[in-house]
Order: sequence, then C-alpha cells, then structure tokens
Amino acid sequence: MRLVLPASLAEAVDGRRVLQVVPEAPTVDGLLAALRIQYPRIFTRICDEAGGVRRYVNIYVDGEDIRDIASRGGSIVGGTEVLVLQSVAGG
Repeated sequence: MRLVLPASLAEAVDGRRVLQVVPEAPTVDGLLAALRIQYPRIFTRICDEAGGVRRYVNIYVDGEDIRDIASRGGSIVGGTEVLVLQSVAGG
C-alpha cells in the first residue's frame, strides 16, 4: 500500500511524503500493526498509547475513513492508497 503523509508527519521519516506499507493482514488492525513495525515514529504520532488512532488524525484507505471500515469488520482488501490527515485547530 502507498502511504501518503502530510508535511507535518513527513519530518519523522526524513521528509518523505510517500511510503510503502506492507500489512500482514488486509485489515485496519493489520495496517496499524504494519505501521507500528515499519514506521514506529509515524505510528506514535498518529496512534495513542493503546494503539488507537488519535482523535485529531484521520486515515483514509482509497478515500474511505478507516473508522467506517473498522465498524464493518475492518477488511481493506484491494486498498492501494492510505492518506493520513491531521486536523488543524485554531481560533
């Protein structure tokens, strides 16, 4: 899978905005486990201590939010592009 990062996260991987992720299982949990192993600095920025995606982070597989995918069993068969976005707060 192709992982596309915002500039704010790319700094954790030497400025690379596009990475390859190879999950062992084609599921949301498999994707997060692969991130934990293959890109631990990215994982800690997007996931909390319990391994869940942080509230201010959105992850999309081929345009679909992984929270929606997870609610249907978590299968991401055929997923080719993973987009990570961080919410911006301000006032």
